[in-house]
Amino acid sequence: MAESRLRTSSTHSTISVHYRGVGDGSGDGSVHLTATPRGSRDEPPPYPDPAHPMPASLSSPLLHVRSSYAASRTSFSTAPDDLLEDQNTDLAGDSVCGRACFTECCSTMGCIRFVILLCNAVGFGLLYWEYVYWSGLPADAGYNERKKVGLRLAFGCVILFFAYPVYLGDVFYASDTFKALRKMASRADLQNHLDAVARGQPSVTWHMKCFHQDNRTVTITAPDGTSRTEHHNEKVIVWTGEETFHFRGWEDVSPGEQLAPTGSYQTVTFHKKYVLADKRSREAFQAQKEAFVNANRRRDQEYSLEETFEVDGFLPGMVARTRSWSLTLNMGLYVFFGLAFLHQPWSCIIRLGERRISYHHVKKLSV
Repeated sequence: MAESRLRTSSTHSTISVHYRGVGDGSGDGSVHLTATPRGSRDEPPPYPDPAHPMPASLSSPLLHVRSSYAASRTSFSTAPDDLLEDQNTDLAGDSVCGRACFTECCSTMGCIRFVILLCNAVGFGLLYWEYVYWSGLPADAGYNERKKVGLRLAFGCVILFFAYPVYLGDVFYASDTFKALRKMASRADLQNHLDAVARGQPSVTWHMKCFHQDNRTVTITAPDGTSRTEHHNEKVIVWTGEETFHFRGWEDVSPGEQLAPTGSYQTVTFHKKYVLADKRSREAFQAQKEAFVNANRRRDQEYSLEETFEVDGFLPGMVARTRSWSLTLNMGLYVFFGLAFLHQPWSCIIRLGERRISYHHVKKLSV
């Protein structure tokens, strides 16, 4: 996390800006900025103020402006080769064989599944062997003997009554393997999604909140008549607003090559980020953000600024098969092995063919 400090003028406060990889023109999610102006919240705002007019550089967000947030502290990659290298995009895929077997067999969830499976095995075993024993009893068997067999049969039924629905719920509802098979897309669907996001319109929006902390005193009375007083601060939000970065053009500079069809299926995680095309765009970006902050920062004692980046059609991830048909990805076989209490080994076999891929959508914005 990088930090820069700004001293605007004698009538302005000192602002601490905390960048979390975004908000400086190369971000992808949220940058949080918190500042506390000097003086009380009754202090008159700097803009609009006849004694302190807004600089001309801030009145037009698209002019060539040197931002007071010191854009020289940040760096921007503009060449496509630099962008691809910076993304660290893994297009070939990462095999998760060992991780899949560990998740299915040796993790906490794997141990819980083993206990559920063991309970089902005990229940079905009691039912089977006690039924066989019951069938082999002689006709003159005593009442007590038949009662013991009946109790063991009832105990097996009780175990199955609770354990078997839990097992079915895990296999056909909670299992990650089942979710992947049910939502699995085709190879063409994955490529169509990449093309759609490449054509998607990007947008950068700043969300601002102005607030102050109120000291609250609460008196709590217990049933026995004793009371205690608690003091705590409460955040009171008095204003919220947002501003969208205005740019004239954009270009998709995401990796152009297709994802390599490795493994039997791929779990693709998508990320989105933006870069600013040139110096003029970076200065316009900083000028728009600074004008928005300065126009509203004195509405209360403190404020926070959050930045979001959106792309039309963007999804956080997809699961897609690499071939049109695969034996291990057949849902019928999954159901068969699930009902046969072979869910864990079959899930391991399925997930041995999984490849995890990280793909970055990159938009270059220009003014």
